[in-house]
Amino acid sequence: LIMSQPVHTVMQGSLIKSALYKMKQMDISHLLVLSGAGRIMGIVTEKLLLQHLSTLSSKRPSIEDSIEGCYSTQIIPATPDTNIRQLAVTCVEHQLSCIPIVKDTGSLEGIVTRTDLLQSLINNEWLDSRSL
Repeated sequence: LIMSQPVHTVMQGSLIKSALYKMKQMDISHLLVLSGAGRIMGIVTEKLLLQHLSTLSSKRPSIEDSIEGCYSTQIIPATPDTNIRQLAVTCVEHQLSCIPIVKDTGSLEGIVTRTDLLQSLINNEWLDSRSL
């Protein structure tokens, strides 16, 4: 399987600096945002946080700000038995940088990032033998 485990998360309302610190510590660029009840609310990425911090607005953005408004709420989960090619198609069609993998029970199983898909491509796990 190409999914990354465990899935690293951050709670809604967390500070930007906490999310960035966790990403740095874990050497990752995605965190799933969870509600207090454990429901997936979105996906925060290093890129989205840095874009927020670099915006020019009357209220100067700060790492002390909450992540609210800094994460994508477009979530298209897949199951552990989803075909790798389908995951790649979904990422491209919906311009996603990752897809959470959720069991039928609704529990979070893992995450597949574009990096995971590219690594799979490099390892030739799902390519035909056709050349370009």
